[in-house]
Amino acid sequence: MKWSKLRQWLLPILLAVLILLFWTTAAATGTQVSRHTDVIRFGGDVTITKEMLVDDAIAVAGSVKIDDGATLQGNAVAVAGDVILNPQAQIRGDATAIAGEVKKASDAVIHGTSTSLIDGKFGIMQSIHAWGTWGLLLHLYLVSAIFHGLVICAIAIIGILLLILIPHYLQSVAVTIEQHPLIAAAWGLGGTVGLMLLSTLIAGSLLGALVLPVANLAALLAILVGSVSMGLVIGQTSFKHRQFGFQLVAGIFMLGLIGLIPVVGGMVYLIVHVFGFGGILATQFEHKRLIWFGQRRIHPELLPQSPTNHQQPH
Repeated sequence: MKWSKLRQWLLPILLAVLILLFWTTAAATGTQVSRHTDVIRFGGDVTITKEMLVDDAIAVAGSVKIDDGATLQGNAVAVAGDVILNPQAQIRGDATAIAGEVKKASDAVIHGTSTSLIDGKFGIMQSIHAWGTWGLLLHLYLVSAIFHGLVICAIAIIGILLLILIPHYLQSVAVTIEQHPLIAAAWGLGGTVGLMLLSTLIAGSLLGALVLPVANLAALLAILVGSVSMGLVIGQTSFKHRQFGFQLVAGIFMLGLIGLIPVVGGMVYLIVHVFGFGGILATQFEHKRLIWFGQRRIHPELLPQSPTNHQQPH
């Protein structure tokens, strides 16, 4: 994956992790602050009093509250919470509430702009507080499980189409992975590292603009076909005497079930992608021969089909 794409997801992922880790802990308290500073709190409210000299105040899964007559020197941001200004309170910067509301007394003043994104009337903040830490984790898991199930169904449909269109090639990749796992793993790791190095070297250049989209698309297709082939390998191992199509679909859904296991499922999927990608590369670039500890063996499914060809030549 290109670093620019990874960087887009990095901040939301880190934010989610921080919310989960520090849900019941405070990064800041309502004690007196003797100098200008920023206050950030996860899983609780930030309260600004008259005695506090605060520049920016940020609350995640909580509200930012400005006490009577208190002044916030900078901006107030509440995520899944409200920005609340009591009588004679001031915010010299902007007030922003995401999944919440900006509430102010009639004599309170916001010198900057007041913005509400995803109005709190939807009950998001109340729901998150009602769930608690484990409830939030459970809801996140259920959402990810539903999305995961949809992806597995899509891969199964694609696998059936590939089975109809290119059954011989799909079986060849599966045999490569099954009979030569070390070679497939080596090709998968090498191909992944090579693609990352290529992206790093030519990113931002004209050559990169021309080559990288094609290379990334080819890698994505290779990983997809390789993952389907891995499902075929698992299905053939588990259901040896069933039909080819049943083995394919059953193997893909078995992988899907493993993927539902937190942490372990992600690690298994990473291994599956490496082996699947490597199986594609090994089948493609080793042509009709695979090297196994210095000995050359003809890949049976890559041989031309003929009535007299029943044995594997040495």
